[in-house]
Parts: sequence; C-alpha cells; structure tokens
Amino acid sequence: KLGGKISKWFIATSMIIFSLYLHLLAARTGLLVWYIFIVLWAGYISIKKNKLFGLSVVLITSIFAFAAITYVPTLKKRFEYVKYSFEMFQQNDTTGQYSDIGRLISYDISLKLIEKNPLLGVGCGDIMTEMKAGYRQYYPQVEEVRQLIPHNQFLIVATGCGIFALIFFSLWIFYPLRLTSLKRSNFFFTTVWLSVFIPILFEPILEIQFGLFVFLFFLLLQMHQTSVEQSNKHNN
Repeated sequence: KLGGKISKWFIATSMIIFSLYLHLLAARTGLLVWYIFIVLWAGYISIKKNKLFGLSVVLITSIFAFAAITYVPTLKKRFEYVKYSFEMFQQNDTTGQYSDIGRLISYDISLKLIEKNPLLGVGCGDIMTEMKAGYRQYYPQVEEVRQLIPHNQFLIVATGCGIFALIFFSLWIFYPLRLTSLKRSNFFFTTVWLSVFIPILFEPILEIQFGLFVFLFFLLLQMHQTSVEQSNKHNN
C-alpha cells in the first residue's frame, strides 16, 4: 500500500511538473493534446462518477488556460504570433516566412499534385522534387529554404501513393478505435490514440524514425495494457 501511494504521488507530481513545462515551452500541438485529454477525462469522470466534479475540472482548466495565455511570457508570445500570422494570411502574404502560412501553402501545393496524380501519386521518393516544382509554379516568391513537404501525414500518403493508398492508410489509422468504450482501460487507450493522432495532422511525424517510434510505442503499449486488463477480468 505504501508503495502504491508513493507511485501515485510520484505520477501526480510528474504530471504537474511536465504540464507546467509544456506551458513554458509553448508547444502548440502538445498543449492542444493536453487540453483535449483534460476535457475528455473530465467528461469521463462526469459520466462514470461525479458530474459536478467533471464540470469543475473543465471550468478550472478554462481559467488556467486563460491565465497561462495572459501571464506566461512564452505562451503569450506564441499566441500573439499565431494571431499575427493569421492577419498576414488575410493580407495575402504567401512568402512562407510564417510557419502556419508555410503549412497552408504546402497543403495547397499537395492538393494540386493529388489532383494531377490521383491514382498512383507522384511516388514517395519524388515528393520533395514535385513539391519544389509546385513552389516554382504556384508560389515562386517562397525561398527554397522555406519550401516544405506537406505537413500532414494523410496528404503525404495521398501525394506520394495516391487515393487508394490514402484509403488503406486511413483504415489503418482509425482501426484501433474499435476498442473505444467507457471502460477505464479503453477510455485511456482512446486518449492515447488521440494524442498520437493529432500530431500527424500538423507534422509529417511518420516520415522520421523517431516520430514512427513514438506513434507505435505508446499506442501498442496502451493496447497491450488494455488486453491484459480485459484478459484478467475474463479469467476472474
């Protein structure tokens, strides 16, 4: 019992420290995943245990988010940068000097390439070559150093391999959601899946070894834990 209490306190303390550091780091994707987890967890608590406590968590989290954006310097600057980038985009700034606008440009070029090569794509090995050609044709004002591959994993698959490959890839990504339910183990599996799913919408993480490792390691680890818990309940 003492070891269990120590473990719980250690986990709780680590979560608080890492959460504070995440806000100081001002990592937008990480913060998005963090807040979505809190909201989902609060919803789970509301349904399974105490509705008032769950709603209180959402309210406190909203107040904390507002305070963080207002008083944490790095997060405040990041938030202002996003607003400024959006304003520049509204003014038709397509130089790619701002990361968010650069992503949108990469999406636009990728969609144009998919439209031209819908069935087989341009070939995985030729994505960057074709993207650079697209930049020269549609966005010649973007410097070569700012030219990107599509910062969305679904667009990368469709661009490189075509629509049919995108369909199979989408089935592979969403297939684990068959485990979704309000059971505790399945709920946490769903939140882990969501945590690794969101980044692939904004980054080509499966194109690098470390990104692929992170995606598979935590997903398979939680899937294994879910299977063990279900097996133990069945045996008991």
